Amino acid sequence: MSETFIQKHWYDGWFYARFIDSDSSTIRDRMHQYIDDNRRIIDIGCGTGGFAMKLAPRSREVVGVDISDKQVRQARHRQERSGYTNIRFEHTDATRLDKFAPEAFDYATMVFVIHEIDQEKRIELLRQAGRISRKIVILDYHVPLARNFWGMNIRIIEYFTSKTHFSNFIDFRRRGGINPLAKEAGLDVEMQKTNRQRIFTTTVLRPPLRPR
Repeated sequence: MSETFIQKHWYDGWFYARFIDSDSSTIRDRMHQYIDDNRRIIDIGCGTGGFAMKLAPRSREVVGVDISDKQVRQARHRQERSGYTNIRFEHTDATRLDKFAPEAFDYATMVFVIHEIDQEKRIELLRQAGRISRKIVILDYHVPLARNFWGMNIRIIEYFTSKTHFSNFIDFRRRGGINPLAKEAGLDVEMQKTNRQRIFTTTVLRPPLRPR
């Protein structure tokens, strides 16, 4: 098992579930309007499973994948308590999704994942997500990030995660955010909406339409 595959952060597990996963739920809820009911969804970078379990009541199946085994263990624990039977969580490197068939899912979702990883992995992740799903719904930071109260708070939070994480956050902003990544990965932007404070952007991507 590679070092990348067993990657961990100090905040993984119960701390993330209680103080991060729950606090961001209101922000994530804006993604629901772009996801139809009764669909198969893969939640990439699922963390401790908070968003996956919010999707479960209105989805046919939800598969959550995360690079942190500690996060996945916590997600499975939360699932057991929830009683949902249409969810499963897998400890998987999100850039290694070859085990899933093409268009196995209607949607791939990513919540604050893209800015955490380095450029090469961003492109590979988007390409693989485009192969296994019909649409990709992404919530991540708006670029440029506003220089207001909320923007300053985000910068402080990202600074105290880890050195690598913060470097990737800076790189993501420097490279222009989601749109240049989508273009390089060969994906089309179907919809994009930024919140009023210019902190978060929800983006819906899809693979180019194939000729019939």
